[in-house]
Amino acid sequence: MNTNSVLILDLKGNINSQKTDSRLRHETYAKKLSEVSSAKPLQLIVISQGRKFEKKVIGNASFFEVKSSKINVIGFLLKSLRLTKQEHLKIAVIVCGDPWESFLLGRIFSRIKRDESKIQVQVHADITDKNWERNRIKKSIRSKLHNYAFSRADQVRAVSIEIADYVRLKNPSQSVFVIPIPISLEYRSEKSFSKHRDHIKIGFFGRLHKDRGTENFIDLIRKLDSCRDDFSVVVAGQGSEEPRLKSELQKILGLNRVSFLGYLEQPALWKKLSDLDIYFSLAQSESYGLGLRESVIAGVPVISFESNGALNARDLFGEKSITIVEASISPLSLSEKIDNALDVTPNSDAYSIQKALNSGYLDTLIDSWLWLAESA
Repeated sequence: MNTNSVLILDLKGNINSQKTDSRLRHETYAKKLSEVSSAKPLQLIVISQGRKFEKKVIGNASFFEVKSSKINVIGFLLKSLRLTKQEHLKIAVIVCGDPWESFLLGRIFSRIKRDESKIQVQVHADITDKNWERNRIKKSIRSKLHNYAFSRADQVRAVSIEIADYVRLKNPSQSVFVIPIPISLEYRSEKSFSKHRDHIKIGFFGRLHKDRGTENFIDLIRKLDSCRDDFSVVVAGQGSEEPRLKSELQKILGLNRVSFLGYLEQPALWKKLSDLDIYFSLAQSESYGLGLRESVIAGVPVISFESNGALNARDLFGEKSITIVEASISPLSLSEKIDNALDVTPNSDAYSIQKALNSGYLDTLIDSWLWLAESA
């Protein structure tokens, strides 16, 4: 291959064969890249951590998996370098998925490769939120690392205006693009929303880790169960907290009122979302709120803690679509908030609103890569 490439180093293996939604999103990126870079062709290359070597070429995109563990950064780096040499790849842009481990990996890769490639670092976590990363030592280290990234990267992609402003505060000369993640709507069509059932289904979807609010979910469900029993809980996702979450919820509600669905891909995700009555979004910080936005689009009211992501989504879809609560809320108040949310007619325009935004996000993302490639 001699065509210039946009390279995504996927150290955590998020864009591989087990993550269909992410894969489809990147195929869309590659298709758009092919359409707009015809004069100076650019292809998309993704190298992901995986269990075995694998290569798949889909249109203008090549997806590689190299055998490595998530903690073996050096091994992943060396195999990625070897792969780009074997495939004769000319790297114009390196995309780093976070301003910490991924950025350091990308910078070392660039220095060794000597392709004069430009680096785009992406910031998805809400590093402006006071609740972000509560471990003081870890937060201090990460703050130093991301400040270094903001000073050394050629471009920063932020998923919210708040994050972009923070980056500019740290480095006023930095080029920053605000580009949230487009929400996949392929399996979600506009439809009329059915009336909620007498028995309420409460959903908790996503990564099952402490930073996503698993402890808070257990606490709120315990409170709710103390004053009513007309509900059940549906949990979808995977993560280190799954065994504990399952054990604690079953202690509170019993086996018959708790369902664990595991990791859901499209279109099963939309089907299960649409079957909910209430969605709980309880991460300690939320920059964009992918899950809560998907829920509103599916016609499901959201109970959420306050975060930039929740507030921005509420401004977009209407304040009644997302109900903000505090962790200290009383059982009766929580019950009342849920009843009030169920009485609200879903925003039938949410789908079309997000669809229009998606198109703009995709155009801006591709423009950001082209801008970097032309300056390489």
